[in-house]
Amino acid sequence: MLITLEMIRMYLMILMASRRVAMDKWHGQVGPRIQGVLEVNKAAGQWCIPRHAGQNKFQVMHHSGRQFVVDLNAHTCFCRAWDLSGLPCLHACAAVSRFHGNPEDYVHDFYKKDAYLRTYRDMIHPLPSQDLWPKSGLLPLKPPLYHKQPGRPKKSKKKAHDEPKKKSNPNKLQRYHIVIKCSNCGQEGHNRTKCKEPMKNQPRRKQSVRRARSNCHSMEPNAQPSQSTHLSQPSQSTHLSQPSQSSRAQSQSLHAHIISDKEGGPSKKRLTSAANNKEWLKKVRATMQPWQW
Repeated sequence: MLITLEMIRMYLMILMASRRVAMDKWHGQVGPRIQGVLEVNKAAGQWCIPRHAGQNKFQVMHHSGRQFVVDLNAHTCFCRAWDLSGLPCLHACAAVSRFHGNPEDYVHDFYKKDAYLRTYRDMIHPLPSQDLWPKSGLLPLKPPLYHKQPGRPKKSKKKAHDEPKKKSNPNKLQRYHIVIKCSNCGQEGHNRTKCKEPMKNQPRRKQSVRRARSNCHSMEPNAQPSQSTHLSQPSQSTHLSQPSQSSRAQSQSLHAHIISDKEGGPSKKRLTSAANNKEWLKKVRATMQPWQW
């Protein structure tokens, strides 16, 4: 740390000394960079025609046809380049050259040599190495003793009262200035889950798609129907578009048999082989219409 501070001190000492030496070589009131800007504005001002109106006010016409008002006493121009930078613009340089003046006299004071000398007049004194410093005879300074605070250390900072809370989901926008209203009691400030009043009517839970599919698969027959179930072939005169009453009765009896078998009815034999399942499906489809498959 001390080495870094020493390098910064040495750099500033050399910089300020070199700036003082460079300012002694200035030939005019301003530095070489400002003189270059003024030379460019004077060359561009040759294309302007200044017309004197009195009290150091001019109406300058540019070669493009635009006209600007220049006030040398107030150091202003209607193009506002002189007002913002503090350097005479091309219209001001054209007005100054009307009476063979010097544009450097109209430059702001903080661009001139006196302002630079006041900035760099103070110097940073050189220092010897640390082993040559005078000895004071006092005890060396030591860092303060470490004292462990009681309790578990905090991992989060203390937030202000108006500081927004951390987002639980960074991909979701938070809702601000929204009043929450309870659907049970109708009061504001809480929702139905945190309501202390007795529930009036319980909302019906929606059955998920996965649960509905599992219920449908659970209704599939896994047992061979008993011999009491009547499986008969449908007649050829049955139409596909309009089911007959006999086919409806057969499907209802088959459905009742499946439910009774699932709930532990009289038939408890389970099919274990794939061949038996295929045979049973063929018998069931033979008793059902294609619209019932």
